[in-house]
Amino acid sequence: MRDHIFLTLWRQILSKYTNIPQERQDSRTEQPEYRDKRYSPVVLDDKVDKFIEWYNQNEVKEKQTAIGEYRSPIEMRNFIETLAVWYELRYPDIFIDSMIFAPDAEDYQSTVMFKKNPYMMALFGNSNPVGDLDWTEFYNFQVLLPFLGPEKIYLQDIPYPRTVDIKVEGCWFRLWLSEDGVIQMIENFGGLEHNRSIVLQQLEQFAVGKSAKEFVQFMADNHVPLADDNPLTNAILDQEKYQYLKKELFNCVMYRIIERGKERIGPRRAYLFANEFGCDKSIPITYGIDLSDPNLEQLLRIYLSDGGSLDLVCYLNYFRRTSKYQALESTTVRELLRFFPDLESYIKAKESKKSRIESGKSPEQAEIKPQKVISYFRQS
Repeated sequence: MRDHIFLTLWRQILSKYTNIPQERQDSRTEQPEYRDKRYSPVVLDDKVDKFIEWYNQNEVKEKQTAIGEYRSPIEMRNFIETLAVWYELRYPDIFIDSMIFAPDAEDYQSTVMFKKNPYMMALFGNSNPVGDLDWTEFYNFQVLLPFLGPEKIYLQDIPYPRTVDIKVEGCWFRLWLSEDGVIQMIENFGGLEHNRSIVLQQLEQFAVGKSAKEFVQFMADNHVPLADDNPLTNAILDQEKYQYLKKELFNCVMYRIIERGKERIGPRRAYLFANEFGCDKSIPITYGIDLSDPNLEQLLRIYLSDGGSLDLVCYLNYFRRTSKYQALESTTVRELLRFFPDLESYIKAKESKKSRIESGKSPEQAEIKPQKVISYFRQS
């Protein structure tokens, strides 16, 4: 006991003079493997930390103005928290089960918030002017969007540049791109000889209608290299980095929704978020398997009806662990179905029918790719 008291006092002294909170000290000693960038964290809070670290390295550092860095990791963290809290207000705890398991039932949210709201009834009586409002339309994302900070730019799609100039074997071409990177037109402006103008036609025939990524990959596969630092490849890399950022941002919002809601409410609210914003629906299921949940079969049925994978690996009772880094038992959705014979039989019948349909299909013909333009670029 004496040693325990001494150790506690010593930690308090260290915390006081190093300005490191006690909880943070413990977390650093509990998870040294997290410092290894090859390690993929399981704890949801750590996943958020990992994204913020990536954001700091890729979007904050060395991006400075005359007055310093114009982005801050803490602002991104606060932005994630803002979206998570907003969604808690959009769908309070009492709405979650009805939204998940009975979406076609009577509009419970609007009834509670407007039609039978005691405050509204006391204020307006039977002439309640907001009684017919739809809660999901009233408290929607467009209401929140104008009040968000500059990080809201990451919620929208960033288009490809309108034009990109590339040099191929001494010939300059200008590619006109759509917002999503599809090549719409090609023109030559680098003095292509008249007797070789057929190359431009052949290039147009192949490339127009293809994505920028397909074009670059096709040229690489056929050993017609583009310059290492060409604008088209750079545009693709910028777009991929941005799409990764946007995807992980939404994932982190789900992580925080799950953590804040705990056990059943958090994962189910995150599932609603994933459905509304087109995110990965497997994340709420991965962390939402509570074996004591009386509605677990219904939750799995909904996930599988939405195209979910039977091979998804889930952590059992994530919120019942006794310490933050306790090893978690895992299972697959397929293995969970053994507890629910009716659902398992339904899925097996569905898989059998799908297999019979696919076995009757004729194999698709291999796509024939034009080679004329490639043969020109290979000429010495």
